[in-house]
Amino acid sequence: MVDAGLVSQTLKTLGTVFWEGKEYNLYDGYEREIVSFIDDYLKKYTTMEFKGAPHLAESQSHVVLDNAHQGFWKDSNITDWLFTPTGLNVFNDVFPEAVDTRIRVDTHVAPHWAYLLGFVEIGSANNLVRIEFRDVNGKKRPRLTSMLQSRLGELKIIRLKPGLRLEDRGTIDINAEYENASATELMPLALHLIPFEIATGDISEYVTGVAY
Repeated sequence: MVDAGLVSQTLKTLGTVFWEGKEYNLYDGYEREIVSFIDDYLKKYTTMEFKGAPHLAESQSHVVLDNAHQGFWKDSNITDWLFTPTGLNVFNDVFPEAVDTRIRVDTHVAPHWAYLLGFVEIGSANNLVRIEFRDVNGKKRPRLTSMLQSRLGELKIIRLKPGLRLEDRGTIDINAEYENASATELMPLALHLIPFEIATGDISEYVTGVAY
């Protein structure tokens, strides 16, 4: 089994943020789920060794955890999570932004898994209303209604307990409905379990946009 202490330290490294003078760990409460996630990966890929955060990997047999990559969730290498929704009663494509496309985890040189734990809505002049899980590993799921809160200066975390796994060839397509048409930022609260080859390269090379 993977060292639970190492996983805890890794989640603190990746998930620690400071907001209005306070320290938060975005992955707090997910330690057991992530330990199980990594254990399942290592049982399937017995030659791989979990090393923790990306800076600790040294060879091709090492696998690490990393935060969400824009090059995976948006299928491009843009540098932020900003987008402009349409407004009420319209579900805009968010992850990915391409219309009628879902993200597929592709395994090329070595296996890559991902785990969607929720969403982080960054303060803006807008409010996330509902999330639509159009595709999760080939199946549509019911919509999730968000709790509304004040718009400006807020960091809103929507947690999925348990999270949604994307393993070999797993697919996902997330749409979102917003209160109005103002620009906003929505980041997936997600972890990538990635081998050395992907961690040292461009993750967008290991994801495919698959049309419906």
